[in-house]
Amino acid sequence: MIARWQELAPRERSMLVLGAAVLALGLAYALVWHPLAQSIVRNEAHVAQQRADLAWMQQAALQMRALRSQAGSQPTPQATAGQPLRAVLDAALRAQGLDSAVAGRTQGEDGSIRLTFKAVPFDALLRCLASLQAEGLQVQTFDLDRVGAGQVAGSLQVARVAGD
Repeated sequence: MIARWQELAPRERSMLVLGAAVLALGLAYALVWHPLAQSIVRNEAHVAQQRADLAWMQQAALQMRALRSQAGSQPTPQATAGQPLRAVLDAALRAQGLDSAVAGRTQGEDGSIRLTFKAVPFDALLRCLASLQAEGLQVQTFDLDRVGAGQVAGSLQVARVAGD
């Protein structure tokens, strides 16, 4: 190989060295620089989305604390104690305009009701939950996912507070 290199004219050697340098730079760009740059752009977009989610969650947490403090300072009325759980739920959902967003309703063996929601405004759902708590009901479980700006979807299970 060295003998073949020595046989080449100086101009041919220069062209081969230049070609090898261009090829090395092209490979470095294609295999190292470009993937790293794409990864940085992708990660920056991911961080921006995570920051937006965090801001939304912090705002939602503040709303929940405010609603909890409001609900905690109000006595639990017994006006709905004789009404069926489903009727109390329907009234609370209707009052917040959420009744049309209920995709499913399942009665549990313990008397609880599991509701499944399509996209609903988070604020309206919080107000509904606060009114349910004020009616002597409690949310046993919930699973919510953000589906848009201020919108959530998921499910929750509601039951009467023990002793009611």
